[in-house]
Amino acid sequence: MSVAAYDSLSSVYDLLQNESDVCAISERIADIITRSGPKTGEGRDGRLILCDLGCGSGKITLRLSEFGYEIIGIDQSPAMLSEARETFSREGRDALFVCQDISRLDLFGCADVFVALTDTLNHLTDPGAFRGLFRSLRHFLRPGGLFIFDLLTLDFLENVRGNNEFREIEDRYALFWKNRFFKRRHLSRADMTLFVENANGTYDRSDFSVSERYYPAETVLDAMCLADLELVGIFGGYTDSRPKKKDVRHLYVGRRR
Repeated sequence: MSVAAYDSLSSVYDLLQNESDVCAISERIADIITRSGPKTGEGRDGRLILCDLGCGSGKITLRLSEFGYEIIGIDQSPAMLSEARETFSREGRDALFVCQDISRLDLFGCADVFVALTDTLNHLTDPGAFRGLFRSLRHFLRPGGLFIFDLLTLDFLENVRGNNEFREIEDRYALFWKNRFFKRRHLSRADMTLFVENANGTYDRSDFSVSERYYPAETVLDAMCLADLELVGIFGGYTDSRPKKKDVRHLYVGRRR
């Protein structure tokens, strides 16, 4: 997704996320880290440093901070990062937020855990950028650290999103989009129109496109090798179950050798 699209969605992004999903995702990630991640980290007093790639407005990032991790949030959208900073400030929590392309990470040190959640990696539609992210992790993920990420399944992108039209109409906003799935290229494209209410009762309109690519498991595992990651497990969504074809997304857990 382009920076302009992220910026357009920033003011209503949190409204599009279900609160119970945010809690469930955060708890699942924390459980994986407890079971499979390092016990002490590079942060103050041995705290784990967790870097959220594509952190967006910081809603999930904030929940993860409640588990005691030192937080770095990275996103390419200045508007999204502004929302994230405000979210953390309201809750009296600290985090480092960096405006950066996640496919070309450039950090000052290593993190103990990287996460890329809610389809972040599907938005890397250039396979070179997808591989570039994993190459970066070889330099910035400490040995023994985890990379936890999800990816939408082919069944969801082809048969649920597919070539369909969607709408979401609420008090403050209305979102309309027409989706197309290009089977040969494994690409899903949504042409979106967003109306957001102003203080004076009028609405601002934004038009933008969002594209996502399906990455098969063999491509993902090859990319993990670029980061020197061993596979800890693949799960059906944010559960402990085995992955299935009809899942919305699969969750991958890799550990840096």
